[in-house]
Amino acid sequence: MQPWVELAEHHAVELVLCISSALKRGMLDRAEAVRHEKPGPTIHPAFNIGGLGQLVDASAHSDRLITFGG
Repeated sequence: MQPWVELAEHHAVELVLCISSALKRGMLDRAEAVRHEKPGPTIHPAFNIGGLGQLVDASAHSDRLITFGG
């Protein structure tokens, strides 16, 4: 995880997790923990959880998009 955090810090990269995938795996940021009445976040604070609209907007304003998985 530390390499991702360093990437974000050194290159001003936003680290966004897909909300559907994150919730399915029990990964919560502070806002989602409050929304689901959980004791606290389960992901590193460098990461944010975002939805499909955020992905579409970011894609429209970027020259590259990196995804992982199949």
